[in-house]
Amino acid sequence: MNHIIIGGRFYESYNDFQLYYEIYDESAGTMKTHEAGAVDQETVLQCKIEKIESTSKWKASCNGVVYASKALNDTNVSVQTNGEVYKKYIQMGAFTISSIKFKNLSGNWINSTITPHADDHYAYGGSNKCFSIYGPVS
Repeated sequence: MNHIIIGGRFYESYNDFQLYYEIYDESAGTMKTHEAGAVDQETVLQCKIEKIESTSKWKASCNGVVYASKALNDTNVSVQTNGEVYKKYIQMGAFTISSIKFKNLSGNWINSTITPHADDHYAYGGSNKCFSIYGPVS
C-alpha cells in the first residue's frame, strides 16, 4: 500500500521535535523519509494531506508549507499525521491534534472517525476530532 505521512517526532538525541514527512511508493518500491527542521514543543502544527485534482498529486503540508508532492495510485493510498516520541518516559506537554479531516472519494472534506491512541506510558484525551497526547503516565 502507498502511504504519505507528515508529523513531528522526538528522538533521545534531539533538543526539539523534528518535523518530518515520509512517502512510500509501492510501484517504485521506494520509501523516502525526510526531516524538515526543528520545531519546539510550543509550536502548533497544522498539517494537511490532500489530493490536488489539477495535478493528480498527493500533497503533504504543514503550517502552509508544502513538504511533499507525489502522484500515487489512488485506490491504494494511506494518509497519516503523526506525533511520535522515541524516548521512554520523556516529560512533555500536551501534543494536540485538532480538526482531523480527510477528503472522501467525492472530493468532500469529512471528519475523521478513527479513534486516536497513545503508546504505553502516554495517554490521550478528547475525541476523534480534537485530542491531546500527554505523559508519561504511571
